[in-house]
Amino acid sequence: MKKLLMLSRYFAPQNEIGAVRPTKLAKYLQLENGFSVSVLTCEDDFALRDSLLEADARVLSEVIQVSDGPLTRALKRFFQERSAKKAAKVPAGGGAAVTLVKESPSLAERLMANLNFIQEWLRNREYSRRLYKEIKPRLGEFDALWSTYSPIGCHLAALCCKRARRELFWIADYRDQPYRKKPGLLSEKIQSAANSRAVLKNADLITCASPGIPADMGWSGDKIQIMTNGFDADDFPKGTREPLEKLTITYTGGFYVEWQDPGELLRALRELADEGEVSLEKVEICYAGKEGAVLAKRAADYGLKGIVRDLGPLDRAESTALQARSALLFLVAVNMKSERSGMLTGKFLEYMGAGRPIVACIKGELENSIVKRYIDEGALGFCCEEAAGDASFTGLKRWLKAQYESVLKTGEPVFEPDRDFVESFNYKSLAKRLAAYFEKT
Repeated sequence: MKKLLMLSRYFAPQNEIGAVRPTKLAKYLQLENGFSVSVLTCEDDFALRDSLLEADARVLSEVIQVSDGPLTRALKRFFQERSAKKAAKVPAGGGAAVTLVKESPSLAERLMANLNFIQEWLRNREYSRRLYKEIKPRLGEFDALWSTYSPIGCHLAALCCKRARRELFWIADYRDQPYRKKPGLLSEKIQSAANSRAVLKNADLITCASPGIPADMGWSGDKIQIMTNGFDADDFPKGTREPLEKLTITYTGGFYVEWQDPGELLRALRELADEGEVSLEKVEICYAGKEGAVLAKRAADYGLKGIVRDLGPLDRAESTALQARSALLFLVAVNMKSERSGMLTGKFLEYMGAGRPIVACIKGELENSIVKRYIDEGALGFCCEEAAGDASFTGLKRWLKAQYESVLKTGEPVFEPDRDFVESFNYKSLAKRLAAYFEKT
């Protein structure tokens, strides 16, 4: 039995989307692929606990939690409070487009952005040192090493482990881009690029959750492999569903106000209602997350605030149950040259496990996003792309009308996905692929 050390800041029982990927891979490496998995993560100081992930982690050999230092805790508290205040200031404005990157940020905005980078850099350096100090005396116990970004602190700690024991086979995982294209952050780009080069040079294999990550970073070669996020069928309730009485459209998780906008879906529903094709009394948008005010303000722009039900943050068991009993699952993403092209979100893959159609709205000037390709290939629902113009929006309206009519007539949406395609994204399958990478050593 191979002994594997996994480094991830986000891990069970944290109720964070970033905790799902490492926990699920660890679970199935231990249960079905002959690995003894030890996990090194941060001390759990999160308000919400994920009961599903908490159960998953019980099968592992050990989970070691490392506490943050006092400086890191103080900085994290300050910037979390500031981010919460910023997220609350979302202007309502007649369906105006969301601005993804501000071309001319003010001096104050540039200063704050660079201060934020400095605190993140300090936190990552401190975190990586504390991780390495914790595990250094035991490095000889392990046969292989896996670390995931973000944050970069996990890779920096893994880099120290690899340099101390060169025979350790190290897979460096990127579930997100190594840096974002933000104004005024030349220092962040330089530092992140330097860290990424060190990881690329020393890691034995690089896995990326989306094709857009290596494309944006200019990475290529056999060392780079795409391993998407996925879903775990164990997370969803079993049994017969109750017939639906409304077209219930559900969105779970956060809204990133800089680049996510639900406007196209809201506009489509508004126009269908005005045309007499749907009754708003039979339509409901359910939101589960921390940014209910964002969705409420955008819905108000279209006179639809009355159909929005804000459930607030939910445990993921409650979230997946909500997904399973909904008619449609809603996703918003971006596909543009300047930012986040080719990105495949964890939320999209989680939705696959719910067995419900997905309706996606993609902002940006690029057509044929990876989300659209996957939805079309797997017959998973409908994807409306801003870049495709009126034809795509008209298709969205037609599809929503058909789903509305099916729900009112049969109690179920129209949905016949490609089951083999869906199953390839089950975390059982993904963990088997990851195990095969390690077995080659």
